[in-house]
Amino acid sequence: MSRGSDRLVVQEPEKNDFSLQITGVLTRDAGVYECQVNTEPKMSWPVTLNVLVPHATITGPADLYIQLDSNINLNCALHTPADPPVNLSWVKDGALLELAGPRAGISLQADRTSRGSTSYLVITRARHSDSGNYTCRPSEGHPATVRVHIIDDDAPAAMQTASSPPRLLGGSLLSALLVTVFCRVTR
Repeated sequence: MSRGSDRLVVQEPEKNDFSLQITGVLTRDAGVYECQVNTEPKMSWPVTLNVLVPHATITGPADLYIQLDSNINLNCALHTPADPPVNLSWVKDGALLELAGPRAGISLQADRTSRGSTSYLVITRARHSDSGNYTCRPSEGHPATVRVHIIDDDAPAAMQTASSPPRLLGGSLLSALLVTVFCRVTR
């Protein structure tokens, strides 16, 4: 027997065993859930559900200065044990980056593991038109943005050159897609 909405279902597979199953967990599902037993005196067991939303992280500073004709190397990491894995896409100034678009020299590589996703964006021979806001957008979670400035000078403080390899930053994040709370009544 089961009852509930499409996402929240209370199941009683065995007599005196109950479970609450939440699918497609949303941030608004966070809070205290309580298993109550209709006895005298009433008994209850509270369970706190914390929903952590994955955040994308782009390596390096928020403003990146790239010398004209150098390569732009952007790395985005999303650490989450989500199943299915979260996809990462790149957006420039609000428009999805197209690998087969008019700008040649854009390549994208993605790695997926059980611990998360990483996306590497490389733009060769940077031009002034490559300046702009680059956003790494996960299919689920919060995006990250870096502002890229293409310059002619050799001496800005935070310049990335083709010889300075990007490094990966990130923390441990959890995305809950399915939660089941069990409650057993024993007399």
